[in-house]
Amino acid sequence: MRLLLASEAKLIGWGGISAVNRETGVSCSIIADGIRELKTGAQKLMITADGEGSNGSRVELWKLELQKFANEAGLDITVCHLPPGTSKWNKIEHRLFSFISQNWRGKPLTSLAVIVSLIAATTARTGLKVKCAIDNSLYPKGIKVNKEEMNKLAIELSDFHGEWNYTIRAKPMLI
Repeated sequence: MRLLLASEAKLIGWGGISAVNRETGVSCSIIADGIRELKTGAQKLMITADGEGSNGSRVELWKLELQKFANEAGLDITVCHLPPGTSKWNKIEHRLFSFISQNWRGKPLTSLAVIVSLIAATTARTGLKVKCAIDNSLYPKGIKVNKEEMNKLAIELSDFHGEWNYTIRAKPMLI
């Protein structure tokens, strides 16, 4: 799954990673694994994300985890949050998820393994092949980010709607 996230983001360009994240609920750490596996040599990454939800513009944990990833990967990450209500036009849905739905049409979804195997057997018209795996990691709920942690983040707000658009600079730091 992480290679799908990273490779689709590369194919689409800006916004691919967040669109898949938003549509699948896959965590930031899985996205980070995919980027590391691809070894693109990139120094910057641009992510478009919904303005709401777990990766929303006001979610402090999202920013903290992106800072950790930026530091680990040595990437400056620019995030552009989409306005509310615009996710229905994202490129991932139109280029990939319709093919997944067609592939499992009429098949009983009896287990997670069946679902993953049907997703993994999907190929889009353009030749994009889906890679999919089960993530058995446990992710804790209710994590709170304090002001001290937020103050350590290397966030630069954009001149255009800084509340939605910002860059997280890679820097060595203890979080």
